[in-house]
Amino acid sequence: MSTEDHPDWWRPVGGSNAQDSTLERRSLIWNDNGIEDGTLPPNSYTEKTLIGKFFPRGLRGKAGTWQVYARATAGGSMTLWWSPHPGTGPFWYTTITPGLDWAWVDALGGVMWPYDSIFIWVHECDADVSFAYDTEPPYDTHDSITAGSYWNSLDQRLFFRLVYDAETPGDVPVSGTLTTIPLPNTSPKAEIYETEIPAGMTLSLNSYAAGWLLNAMWKVESVAALALIPHVIADEKDMDFGAVDLATYYSDYTALSQADWHWGQWDAVEHKYALFLNTRIPFYRTFTISLHNPTAAPLTGAIWLLVDTLR
Repeated sequence: MSTEDHPDWWRPVGGSNAQDSTLERRSLIWNDNGIEDGTLPPNSYTEKTLIGKFFPRGLRGKAGTWQVYARATAGGSMTLWWSPHPGTGPFWYTTITPGLDWAWVDALGGVMWPYDSIFIWVHECDADVSFAYDTEPPYDTHDSITAGSYWNSLDQRLFFRLVYDAETPGDVPVSGTLTTIPLPNTSPKAEIYETEIPAGMTLSLNSYAAGWLLNAMWKVESVAALALIPHVIADEKDMDFGAVDLATYYSDYTALSQADWHWGQWDAVEHKYALFLNTRIPFYRTFTISLHNPTAAPLTGAIWLLVDTLR
């Protein structure tokens, strides 16, 4: 059982725990009441999302297996997102499918985690899925009612655990000059979507993560579709250029531009038009591009989003 005088909440399951050990340390990172399979938990949430458990330090290593004390009455599942702390977008995710009875359910991770802290929260949860918690200290639970922008502290402990292997044995002492080395911990992600956009509706592409925009494109293939309005939204903040449609962008702003905003294609004969945004825009949780149809008729458009997300 966890105790207040043991703040790291780890239980060794093999290897050496010496501070100066060169061996791999394997630990069960936990903070709950020591509940065992088949036991009814003190409290539980059902179909609850945007709630998570935070371990604030000592978490560098390989996150092997997540464990959640849960059950599902009709075969449902829940998706967990990971990040270094509350408020940033997901760096990784995993999905679990609990059984009919209360039990610890494993969700494979198996990824290297170079950060000192880790926050895991429920992003999706089916209506039949319940997961356990209690209200005993030390508390470690946070929830959000703002889609992940801000997180509130709760006087609860979620029954989530993490089996760590290749865990670092202690903090890294730093003194004098610190030299940083870029690590290949980014993952490019590209999406393209083309469809008919009904009157008054918006076509959107979203990236839920933390990272940078590499490239965005808005493309149409008719003169009428030049009435569509492009938008860029970073961390729920709309970079509002007003109700400026694609035709106005070309004629008034970007016809001759070869910088960040430029027209990769303007073919008035074949009626193929493509507006590009090529600049490194950082985002913390979400990045969205969209095309809005302000007209009374359906119009077809396409959007392309290329981002570089932290991993």
